[in-house]
Amino acid sequence: MAFIRWDLAYKKQVEGSAKREDKASFLAHRLKEEFSNLGFLNFEHVEKLEKDLARVGPRIEKYKNMLVLGIGGSALGAKALQRAFYPEQDFPLHQGKSLYILDNIHPELIKGYLDRLSPEETVVVVISKSGTTIETLSQYFWVKKWLAQQVKNYKEHLVIITDPRQGFLRAEVEKEGFLSLEVPPRMGGRYSVLSAVGLLPAYFLGIDWKSLLLGAKSLVPGENLKDHPAFKLAFWAHELWTQGLTELIYFNYIPFWDCWGDWFAQLWAESLGKAGKGSMPIPSVGVTDQHSLLQMFLDGPKNKGCIFLKTRELPPDPYFSFALPQEFSFLEQKSFGDIFQAEALGTEMALARKMPLVEIELDRRTELEAGKLILLLELTTLFTGWLLDLNPLDQPAVELGKRLAKAKLGAPGLEEEKKELAIFLQKDNKLEEF
Repeated sequence: MAFIRWDLAYKKQVEGSAKREDKASFLAHRLKEEFSNLGFLNFEHVEKLEKDLARVGPRIEKYKNMLVLGIGGSALGAKALQRAFYPEQDFPLHQGKSLYILDNIHPELIKGYLDRLSPEETVVVVISKSGTTIETLSQYFWVKKWLAQQVKNYKEHLVIITDPRQGFLRAEVEKEGFLSLEVPPRMGGRYSVLSAVGLLPAYFLGIDWKSLLLGAKSLVPGENLKDHPAFKLAFWAHELWTQGLTELIYFNYIPFWDCWGDWFAQLWAESLGKAGKGSMPIPSVGVTDQHSLLQMFLDGPKNKGCIFLKTRELPPDPYFSFALPQEFSFLEQKSFGDIFQAEALGTEMALARKMPLVEIELDRRTELEAGKLILLLELTTLFTGWLLDLNPLDQPAVELGKRLAKAKLGAPGLEEEKKELAIFLQKDNKLEEF
């Protein structure tokens, strides 16, 4: 079960129910018009995905390691799933299967992974929806060579997840005969965690990927949006923006779910940061960030709202069954779970005094609840974009940096970008030693 608390959500009066009705009606009409193009929501890909996982999954079960080559939406969801439902990988002396995600092209990182991983025990999964992502392709070229030099039948160690019809990686699949799965054509990368992008790594680790899908499907809205939690959360986020609250804290108090904050930050920022609109997502983790960011949240600029995520379920052990120094005797017969929940409550109450706050509480930390949370946040992002009169499915500003990087590397074309680079690099920027 999942629950939302709304009584702390508003600090200022908003217009009455008529406004909510109008917004809900607007979103319901647009959703009906665009539903067929929203792959993350209509789940038209699931039937083929199940067949693909049945085909590819058994072929990769024999490996000890999975190395994912991907960035952004091709990496963050898989990492969050591993951290949430296979946390034993992060404990000392782990001996079981391991998922490694290479989401950066810094040479020390690439060398570090390839020097330490056994190619015989490793399956490499290359993920790029477009099949042209320069960071991922550069990794692919190098890792393909690494495998080919050390492993017989190296093609069995490579799986490609990309567009089903086009792009360089799809052409590689056709030419080389690699195992492959699809990123559905009507599903953007940051919305793709419940496709092969996130669910093949989940399958590899033994995570209950079917329950993830089941939880998400349970939140697909009907015709009446007024009482749907994603509409209510989007309406709230839009109201915050209209009131000048331009930062949105995502404070996570669920152990091992901390990486969902990074996943949400990309989803929210890349979808809504357009035309001078949107709010800056700030992923935070309890209890860690009580001692790093909380001072700014509570006593800094009053421009913030907060989504506060917590759970009712915590293990009862370990607890203090022994005598403690007198000044800490109040902790006797209490568990670390008791301390953790007290810290969460104290932090939530302090934040609610200072800013609008929506509490999301999960009864249990299962794949079913995670699926609900994933679709809730994806759908909230979509609706918030529509309320802001934005396209929440594109990312035009990101493309500029990609074009300039390719121009610097000497890619053909891009003449305007090359001129801009020449001017930028000719500036008399004097460096000051410090």
